[in-house]
Amino acid sequence: MTPVVMPQVGENLTTGVVVEWLKSEGEVVARGDVVAIVESEKAAFEVIAAAGGTLLKILRAAGEQVDVLATIACIGEAGEIVDLDAMAAASQTRGSLTADGESARNQKEPASAATRGDSSPSITSASLTDSSPMRSRLQTPSTRPTLATTETLPGHTLRDRPFASPSARRLARELLVDLGRVNGSGPAGRVIRRDILTAALRACGGAPKSESETLPEPVVGAGDHVLPHTRLRQVVASRMASSARLIPHFYLVADIDVGEARQCLRELADDGAGLTDIVVAAAARALRKFERLNAHVGEGGIVCKADVHIGLAVAVEEGVLVPALSHVDRANLATLSQARRQITAQARRGIVQPDPASTFTVSNLGPMGVSRFLPLINPPECAILAIGAAEERVVAKEGQPAIREMLTVTLACDHRAVDGAYAAEFLAHFTQIVETARDCLVEVNGPGE
Repeated sequence: MTPVVMPQVGENLTTGVVVEWLKSEGEVVARGDVVAIVESEKAAFEVIAAAGGTLLKILRAAGEQVDVLATIACIGEAGEIVDLDAMAAASQTRGSLTADGESARNQKEPASAATRGDSSPSITSASLTDSSPMRSRLQTPSTRPTLATTETLPGHTLRDRPFASPSARRLARELLVDLGRVNGSGPAGRVIRRDILTAALRACGGAPKSESETLPEPVVGAGDHVLPHTRLRQVVASRMASSARLIPHFYLVADIDVGEARQCLRELADDGAGLTDIVVAAAARALRKFERLNAHVGEGGIVCKADVHIGLAVAVEEGVLVPALSHVDRANLATLSQARRQITAQARRGIVQPDPASTFTVSNLGPMGVSRFLPLINPPECAILAIGAAEERVVAKEGQPAIREMLTVTLACDHRAVDGAYAAEFLAHFTQIVETARDCLVEVNGPGE
């Protein structure tokens, strides 16, 4: 008998919600079939059958919140007796092993984070198809949580190591929450994930500290209607408000001649690649030289990442998702283009792969006609690159006016991690790569490593 478990869809996630069962009890399933859709705070994921057989028993109904790695159903031979006690015991064992491993990893973190790498040589993306049954499921309204105070723990100073769970520590780093100022509600005053989410909501205005910080509530008049915040909208609001308030942003802008890049794309029309792919490939190549921008920022320092995983900001209904293209610096242009289109399509259906975590983000509003914009950094990353629309402009070339197709890019950086000169050198190097796209394509369009 094979259990179907709530997947561990990310390091920071400890529970998931069963959104929908796509197979019924008694139905025959094949290995690799999608049997259910589950949802985290950020996105929805497909649950894949690990073995073929009959779906003997569904243990958790749609709408239930379930701990990760808990058994939600079981697959076996038709007529096989389901031992519910054994299933429950196996779930507890898996949860215990996960907690022990998480604690061990947390003790070794930040050193291992800076040195570990994924040996995979190519881009990976979710093993999903465009015919996936996933529909928009991120619109379920959720009530506003009860908000707690964020006073300093008794007997602790900001230099003490706060008493917190490993998952709470990781979430605190992601949402830029100071653990030393969070009051724990767990056993013995331990800070847990709920406390971090509460603190993040408070930081972005969810629980005002004083009357002077209170924003006026909107008045609902006759004929008006209220759109309740979805869970995704709440997460986006919390992360972006924290980013705007707590990260010292600075911005650099560059205009890039993409004429050669366009010509190269015309010559490689069969690959299906576009200008976005050249921009992403050029960013990955530049990040290999400027490691402080391919990094995560934490309280203890900057973790320079061994691999280049570029996140793509994808607009979805009620929010933004950032799926990651892994090992972009090792991929050829055709592979990059195919993977980008796949993960973008999946994200628009609300499905993303939780791993790997992006190390740098690219946000492209050019297809919507936006010339330039100022993006917010996706914490804990150090930078984000905003891409505007490619458009013909009159520019000076060798002392003469000329019409060129130009692209404006804006680099937002975290001043805690890098300074202006370093970021300017990166942007100049990136610009050179795009403007000499043929050289870039010779490297990235060859065989992958």
